[in-house]
Amino acid sequence: EKDIFCSEDGWNLSLLTNFSTFNFVDFESALLKYTTENMAMVSVYIREPFAEVFLVDEDTSLMDLISSVGGLLGLCMGFSFVTVGEVCYFCCLGVLTRKKIRRLEIASPSNMILRKLKSGVH
Repeated sequence: EKDIFCSEDGWNLSLLTNFSTFNFVDFESALLKYTTENMAMVSVYIREPFAEVFLVDEDTSLMDLISSVGGLLGLCMGFSFVTVGEVCYFCCLGVLTRKKIRRLEIASPSNMILRKLKSGVH
């Protein structure tokens, strides 16, 4: 029986690329024939069977946990403990600046004059 797909010269590519005339049943039977004729069973035996057991125990500290969580947050959200420090710094700076502005407004000469005028003292 002559293979219609494969000969000694090589594969018949026109049959493999033209799907309108391609017969999958013939191809399957040719592929099955090829694999059964060219199959080899190899048995490998180890002379002295042995196994080494490695026990790995990872001890992680609190610092390792913090750095892992910080690294993941930094990677995923662009978030770090420096960012927390900056947010706290600028919040405190804003509160202190507002208090200082209020103190200056209260102590300004124009406000003192306005207060005297409102209270009726000349």
